[in-house]
Amino acid sequence: MRILSTLFLALLFTLSFVGCKKKDDEISTRDALIQGRWKLTALTVEPGINTGLSVITNLYAQEAFVPSYEKDDVTIFASAGTYQVEEGALKQNPTDPAINATGMWSLSSDSKALRIQETGELAQNFTLISVSKGQFKGTTPFVVQGSSITYTITATWNN
Repeated sequence: MRILSTLFLALLFTLSFVGCKKKDDEISTRDALIQGRWKLTALTVEPGINTGLSVITNLYAQEAFVPSYEKDDVTIFASAGTYQVEEGALKQNPTDPAINATGMWSLSSDSKALRIQETGELAQNFTLISVSKGQFKGTTPFVVQGSSITYTITATWNN
C-alpha cells in the first residue's frame, strides 16, 4: 500500500508540474507576425472560378495569379505597423529593387482580423483562421465587378 501511495504522489506531482508548464508555442498574433519572414505558400478560392474550360480553385498554381518570380518574395511585418516585401532570388526583371512593396498593417482589437494596405493601393482585410510561429492563414471576400458571386480567397503564409 505504501508503494501505491508513493507512486500516486509521484504521478500527482508530475501531472501538476506538466499542467503548469507554459506551452512553448504560445505566442500572440502580433508577436508571431513581427517575428517572421513570411512567404505566400498557398492561395485558393471558393467557389472555383469557371473559365469555360475548367474550374480553378488553386490560384497559387496559376501563373496569372501568382507569378513564379513572386513565390520566393518575403513579407516582413514591423512592430511599428509597417511592412515591406523583399524580392526573392527570382525577379521579373534583374534590375528590380530589393524591396518591391511597402505599406501599413494592423490587427483588430481581438487579433482576429489583419488589415494590409500597400502604399497607394486599397487595403486588404483578412479574417485570420490560424496563426502560429510557423504559419498564418486568412480569408478575404472578393466580388468580381458586375457579378453577384462572392468568392472567398484563402491565403497561407509560412515562415
